[in-house]
Amino acid sequence: PTRRSSDLIIKNEEEAKDFSEFLFKDKIIKFDLLYQATRDGDQISDIIKKIEGYSPTLFLVYTKKGIKCGGYTKALWKADSRYKNDSESFLFNFNQKKIFNNKKSDESICCDNNHYICFGNHKNSDYYIRNKFLTNKVFESTNKYSYNSNGYDVQEENDSEINELEIYKCNI
Repeated sequence: PTRRSSDLIIKNEEEAKDFSEFLFKDKIIKFDLLYQATRDGDQISDIIKKIEGYSPTLFLVYTKKGIKCGGYTKALWKADSRYKNDSESFLFNFNQKKIFNNKKSDESICCDNNHYICFGNHKNSDYYIRNKFLTNKVFESTNKYSYNSNGYDVQEENDSEINELEIYKCNI
């Protein structure tokens, strides 16, 4: 079923501009929706089919508590369980207007077709989703290994319940 723009996390051009200004300062970004959980499914393999090979991408989560957060990377998504290097990747909390920069660029992102997609070290998981994340929640580690943040700053709590995950191709 086709979703209305009102069902999207970024609902219109004005919201897209707000995200663009917050995340990318002086750059004008066009966001093209590649994946939407409620439309495309919440299995990791569903996501990989839609995003593999695209760059740069914005990973955008909307939690049940109303928090808009996620991550950005220029690294190509590939389900090979190997870390991707990207010194420009970051995590963010849009509500708090906080950006968490990458401090270990060789551990920017990682994904496995059957289990997870993560930002940071997947064994110590800075921020990741797993299969059936719409019911199994999004995990955020208390102590970040790859990104500058402590506590639950990205989504403001561990194991957040989410309403939506969208992944956008960012066109500069």
